[in-house]
Amino acid sequence: MIHTIKRIAQSAAETTPPCTFIFGTVVSSDPVSVQIDNRFFVGGEALIIMRSLKKGEYDSHRHKHKCAYTGEEVFTEEDDETYYGLKAGDKLALMREHGGQRFLVLGVVE
Repeated sequence: MIHTIKRIAQSAAETTPPCTFIFGTVVSSDPVSVQIDNRFFVGGEALIIMRSLKKGEYDSHRHKHKCAYTGEEVFTEEDDETYYGLKAGDKLALMREHGGQRFLVLGVVE
């Protein structure tokens, strides 16, 4: 009996997709809050936002090279990039993890 229940549970898990693509609209930018399909709101730790969509200034890139005088490895930082973040009204494509507890913001859609 237990073996049959385990097999049924495993079969159900294999047929459930690991994630779902959904769409939402930013209703607040600080803190970020997103309305999903006019049904519910998501914010805080439930949203996983990629750096390119977060407001802030970030190093654009670094170079690693050896110093000609000391032979030590040196990092040279180039210009910073400024990201303006999400703003109210932005339409987003999101990926909802299996179980629906967290949402990865894939990007802004036109």
